[in-house]
Amino acid sequence: MEFGTPAGDSARTPRQGRAAPQHQAHDVPPLPSGSIRLAAEHESVGFGRRWLREKLTAHLGARHPATDDAVQALSEVLTNAICYGVGLHVLLSYQITAAHAVVMVCDQAASDGPRPRNRAAAEDAEGGRGLPLVAAYTESWDWDETPQGDVQVSFRVRLG
Repeated sequence: MEFGTPAGDSARTPRQGRAAPQHQAHDVPPLPSGSIRLAAEHESVGFGRRWLREKLTAHLGARHPATDDAVQALSEVLTNAICYGVGLHVLLSYQITAAHAVVMVCDQAASDGPRPRNRAAAEDAEGGRGLPLVAAYTESWDWDETPQGDVQVSFRVRLG
């Protein structure tokens, strides 16, 4: 049925017996991606690292240098999400593009809670080095606040 043809119009007959349309050369296959919801507990950092390593290895092959960089950066971002988020869970997602592995971690943030910021830590400080490490292992990182008030930190690791 064509757009604008009344449903009761019997002058047109439905197309039957035709093969499904074939993919054209300009069609792009879906990008490898995945996500997992983790409990907002410190034990989830190790699980998240193993999960991401497994997924990236499946797509990029064993011993791809981007995998180690992404897993190291994830460790810092996921730890921050668990330490500073107020929800029961965090969402870990990844997507592989032609040039990058993109990783995202989303946590429920307190409306008046801290937001990610890259700052220099004092020599004797116990914290404040996580995001500079993320910057060192990745091509770029950023954060955004979702319309629901959650904080999503994402980073990109170059594949080649």
